[in-house]
Amino acid sequence: MIVHDSGIRPHQSGLTFRAIFVVLTGACLFACMVSRFIPGLSPFWQTLTTASSIFIGWVFVLATFWFLRARSVLKQRLQQQQKLLAGDVGQLAQEQPSPDQHALPLPTKIVLRNRMPVSTYLFYGALVFMALFFAGFTVWALVPFFTMPYDAYYTADDPILGAIFGDITLYFAMLLWVVWTKSRYWEEVTASGLQARFNGRRMQLAWGDARVFSVSGVIGPKEERTYTLSGEQGSVSWIQVMSETPFGLRPTLPFDLYQRHSQALLEVVAGQTSLPLYDMRLPPDA
Repeated sequence: MIVHDSGIRPHQSGLTFRAIFVVLTGACLFACMVSRFIPGLSPFWQTLTTASSIFIGWVFVLATFWFLRARSVLKQRLQQQQKLLAGDVGQLAQEQPSPDQHALPLPTKIVLRNRMPVSTYLFYGALVFMALFFAGFTVWALVPFFTMPYDAYYTADDPILGAIFGDITLYFAMLLWVVWTKSRYWEEVTASGLQARFNGRRMQLAWGDARVFSVSGVIGPKEERTYTLSGEQGSVSWIQVMSETPFGLRPTLPFDLYQRHSQALLEVVAGQTSLPLYDMRLPPDA
């Protein structure tokens, strides 16, 4: 049985993104280090190149740790999924939702949004502006290097500027992508199935296609939980916020009502699918 898991897919795509980020940051670090040995480089540019190499070097180390950490989490999730598909009863959640197809009026939509939507939009605009701003500087620095003869234009500084501005552009683009994908979530339960927007993607699954019902995240009473209903034709994931915080996502409903609706949603899923809930959460120190 092939079961799609939209909860694992973000880990896989995130790992690929982190790998690309590590490679590009390493390339920028290499360009800065090589540029230090260009003959005739002015003392100012030598100092700037050294400072940039140190800064990008630290970013490279942190990005590598970020990548290895994500790979470890993905490996654990894949191992858990194999146990789940093998029917390991040890993966069953201790607290099972009570099956109740009528726990919510159908259709019902539950929405999570950023706590400060106006500020978020301004933040998006600032990130787009900064990414385009430094991308323009990157092009400006590299165009003369590739278009003008070496004896007509002193180009030793251009690769340095291109590496620095390109790296900064990459950071702002990455931050924009992360913030945008995590800005708004929703799930809608209907008589025919479940729909959701999760990590920037819209997904849906019919009740009859559901094969596995699971929860992932970090173990803890106040930790955010991700529920996934998986089937052979696709999967649906949604987030449940367990506590009110000054930042991050917040429900559009009053929090007490949101908690009741979230629990009722689990009961509807259990009632419509007759599936047990598997617990794939990891310890806080994993």
